[in-house]
This record gives sequence, structure tokens and C-alpha cells, in this order.
Amino acid sequence: MLVEKDTPGGTCLNRGCIPTKSLINSVSKIRSAQRGLASGIMEGALRPNLGRLMDEKNKTVDSLRQGLFTLLKKNRVSLINAAAGVSKPGEVRLLMPAGKKEYLSTKNIILATGSSSVLPPIEGINLPGVMDSEKILNLKTLPEKLLIIGGGVIGLEFAGIFSGLGSRVALVEMLPALAQSMDTDISRRLLPFLKKAGVEVFLKTGLQSIKSVNDKLAASLVRENKEVPAISDIDVILAAAGRAPSTQGIDIEALGLEMHGLAIKTNEKMETNIPGIYAVGDCTGGPMLAHAATAQGSAAAENALGGNKKVDLSVVPECIFTCPEMASVGLSEDRAKYLGRKVLVSRFPYAALGKAVAMGETCGLIKLIADRNTGVLLGGQILGYTAAELIAEVALAVRNSLKAEDVAETIHAHPTLAEGIMEAAHGIGGKPLYMV
Repeated sequence: MLVEKDTPGGTCLNRGCIPTKSLINSVSKIRSAQRGLASGIMEGALRPNLGRLMDEKNKTVDSLRQGLFTLLKKNRVSLINAAAGVSKPGEVRLLMPAGKKEYLSTKNIILATGSSSVLPPIEGINLPGVMDSEKILNLKTLPEKLLIIGGGVIGLEFAGIFSGLGSRVALVEMLPALAQSMDTDISRRLLPFLKKAGVEVFLKTGLQSIKSVNDKLAASLVRENKEVPAISDIDVILAAAGRAPSTQGIDIEALGLEMHGLAIKTNEKMETNIPGIYAVGDCTGGPMLAHAATAQGSAAAENALGGNKKVDLSVVPECIFTCPEMASVGLSEDRAKYLGRKVLVSRFPYAALGKAVAMGETCGLIKLIADRNTGVLLGGQILGYTAAELIAEVALAVRNSLKAEDVAETIHAHPTLAEGIMEAAHGIGGKPLYMV
């Protein structure tokens, strides 16, 4: 049995990964058309239609949601529309839509309560026009000016979406670099692309307060304990300061559930300290990624049925759908230095790839990190077109402890962007074939 108070699919399908990727796809088509106009192979005028974009986004989500219903039915999973509560092992309390309470008795329970947006404790954060990532997905009017709080995955993706649609975008980040999951040299290379797209970035900058001024919003900023000029005439502010584990409906004290901060503590089998209760996904505080949650859920379900499956989250790809895309997996160069590891690092530019040149997608690079003594690949990062697709090969290599020479000696099709991974692997042991 599956209990869900909203619609199946969670944050990813309904309020995150899928709707944003639909919008990003639409924006990429706009950018392609703009390049066509600039090169002279197209003529005419372009004007984004936000209503149609939102319709396409909703159709995409509805289609996948219906597919999910079909999967549940074919696999004989009973879906119960109710708010669930758990206060003791073996029992789930249901609050039905009509207000009626019911109880389910069960041997095992898997908690998958997800996460929720974090609103920073800033004066004016609850003013009209200040939104989280869910509300902004349902905008009816394109904001002329958008301020984004936070330079992580959510903030960067929405910066790309709305700058691509013609909004003036400003992004404020307290840390000295964007995209903390990426190496500093990679995240730094993203800044010129954001600037070219019209995104104004404020690093090492905090937001002090938000005020309403003449039906617009104004934000007071501070950098190194000194105030800087406020940003005014803002139509919409997106609070993208991150997400926190949600344990709504779970009586932590009554259960005696062991926690790790706000997250439910589990072992490698996704077992909590309470026999018969498992936890998976964002509520466990691990990588807040749908593919990580899927691996955890699969293990928990198997173990609840008597299995003995463990989850290894040491090799989980992370992707940011910026323009160009960013992706990473395994050990980064920054992390390796922090740990005192001796590594070899190789970089290969997109500009040296025939396929990238033919496509006009020469911005970016592929970076591999290997153990200096053994040549075993420890991780990789990619900034460039379809980085989120290419990182899978690096993940496979890292997961299976392949050496750089194993990847370098694997024949890759030509012309492809994946050749860049082969070339970067050659660079670990010597020199890429197509580099001067």
C-alpha cells in the first residue's frame, strides 16, 4: 500500500525536476532560434509565450503522472489518498480527505516524507511576490525583474529559465562561489555565461531585508558587514536557499526515532533504529536527488521483504541544468586536496571536439580526477552541452574502479561529445590525442 496526501511523484515529478526541465527545454529552443537569427540562417521576430510554456510544462507532468498511476496499477500497488501519521511501529494513522480517521496495521513501514523549501529568516520574506520554487512554477505573468536568493541548483536553473525568457535577473549568494557541488575552477567558468545571459551575480553577499515599495519589491544587501546598494523595482523574489528534510506526520519522540539533525538516521540498508521502520529519500538528509532516493527506495522495499541489500551513495551523479549544463560525480579536486589525496587531474575543452564545433557548442570542458599512484578514476566534472548525459560514463568508470587508461583505450564513436571523456582520460596518463 502507498499512502500519499497529494499526487504521486513527489517533489521531482510535481514541483521540481520534471517541470523545470520542461521549461528549460522550451528556453533552449528559444536560445537556438536566437542563434539562428544571429547567424542569419533564420529571419523574423521572437516573442516567448509564457502561457504556452506553462501549458507544455503541465502536459508533461500530467503525462508522466498518468504513467505512474499505470505502473502502480500494473504492479498491484494500492494507492490511498490520505495524510499519514506514524506514532508507533506497525501502525499508520490515516487522515482521509473528508476528515475521517482510519488505521492500517502492517509489519513494515517505509518513511518517504521528502523535504521542503527553506525560507531564510529575513524581514519581509512573507511579503506578496516572494515565492519558493513551487509557487514560481505557476506564474501567470513573466516578471520584468526577478531576484533569486541562493546560487545552488534551484537558483541557477531558474536564473537560466527566466533570463532566457527575457526577465532581468539578479542572483544573490552568501558564499564566495556558486554551485558548491562543483570544483571552484568549474563554477568560476560559469560566471561569464551567466553574465552573457544577462544575470547579475552578487557573491559573498547576504540579503538583509525585503520591503514593498509602490507595488514592487526592494531588497537590502550586505557584503562583508557593509551595506551595498539595494536592488529595487523587483517584481518577484525567488527564495532558493535550499531544502530541509521533512518529517511531517512522524511522531519522532513517541517512536523514539534516532535523528541526525533534522534528518532521520538510517544504516546502509535504510533501516532506522526502530525494527520494521525504514526511511528513504530527502527525509534521510543524504543527497537530495531523485535517483539517490530511487536507489534507497529499492533497497528498503527489498529489505522489508526479507532481503539484505545495501546502498552505496559514494558515487551519485549530481547535475545542474544551467546553460551550459554542469555535472559531477565522485571525488572532486577540491575535496581530494582537503583530504590530502595525491591525484592527477586532466582537462579537455569542448572547443577541441569536432562534434562540439559542428554544433556550435564549444563552451565548456571535461575534467577527470585519478589516483596518482594507481591511475584509478576517482571522479569527474563536466561543464558543457549535455553534461548531465555524459557524466554517466564517468560514473560507471568510478563505480567500477576503472583506470584512466581503461577509458582512454575504449574506442569511442566519432564525432561525439563523449570523445572528450576519452581524451581527458588520455590526459591522465600523458597527453590527449587532439590537443596541441
